[in-house]
Amino acid sequence: MGTKEKALIEALNIEHYDFNKAEEIIREGVNLNERVESDEEYENVLSKIIDNFRYHGGCIHKPIAGCCACKDYEECKRRGDLRDNINAGIEIRKIIHLFLSNGYDLSLDDGKAGIVLLERVLYTSYDRQEFYTAKELLLAGIDNDARTTDDDETLLGYLTDESYIMWFGCENWYMSLIYETLCQIVEAREKGLPYEGIDLYEKSFGKTIKKIYTSGKTVRTPVIQVYENEIIDFTDKIIIEYEDGYLIIDNYAYAWTSDRIGFDHILDISEYAKEFIERKISDIRIDLEKALRLEIEIDSGWIVSIGSAKDSNNERVGRIWWQKC
Repeated sequence: MGTKEKALIEALNIEHYDFNKAEEIIREGVNLNERVESDEEYENVLSKIIDNFRYHGGCIHKPIAGCCACKDYEECKRRGDLRDNINAGIEIRKIIHLFLSNGYDLSLDDGKAGIVLLERVLYTSYDRQEFYTAKELLLAGIDNDARTTDDDETLLGYLTDESYIMWFGCENWYMSLIYETLCQIVEAREKGLPYEGIDLYEKSFGKTIKKIYTSGKTVRTPVIQVYENEIIDFTDKIIIEYEDGYLIIDNYAYAWTSDRIGFDHILDISEYAKEFIERKISDIRIDLEKALRLEIEIDSGWIVSIGSAKDSNNERVGRIWWQKC
């Protein structure tokens, strides 16, 4: 690694961060994809910089449910090194933009320059900034077939595993949904479908519900059973249409938004939920004490619950039901 590459890493070190100095070094000429020595199997200038945000000087984010990127959480807590750096995610996005706009190549080394960078980004600020930075990297061209260095996983396999770990290992539903929403982008790319409009579930907040649909694996199975006491069992997903998009929830209580439905077999079930039509979505939360249950608060004073259940044959289905607050 050359002198300029070392100077660039130093300029963007979190303890003495100097973005203007980094821009100056890049203008003078530097290899942004230069490999660097590391204990990791793969490391380059940019992944090293992002990794410093994760570890350097203790935890830079507030741990959620005890899930922290720093392996010595209790020791950091004792020393008082834990701090909630609310700007970390924003600064990381600025760094990514700087490198991409100056020629950083995500495809180098069989795509590891992209997928390793994505791994680093997803263990930094632990907030929505991680999603938008990761989405920009996907839009910039991270290869779906690139493999991780640790487990030789594909991009989709890595994101799926991390989503599961965040939910069931760390009980961090929010981060799990970030990974799951990224999965939806990768799956859409693999199918050749538009994916730019896929976003976090929070985009639906304040939106007015126009219609509610359920989707199924085949044209015959969008809805399994409609009960008299305002309960509907479905096979695949609930889709809530609002004025400029869709909130989509699957039967495992994962949620995301999109500017298109993207499913072939859907059924309009709005007639069963007239209380919610033309009402606004106020909030969405997860009930961790009742696994796989997502609750949508409607401004009319209703709570819509969507989760996983077992039918009369002990098969897993999705279930939606509602009640007045």
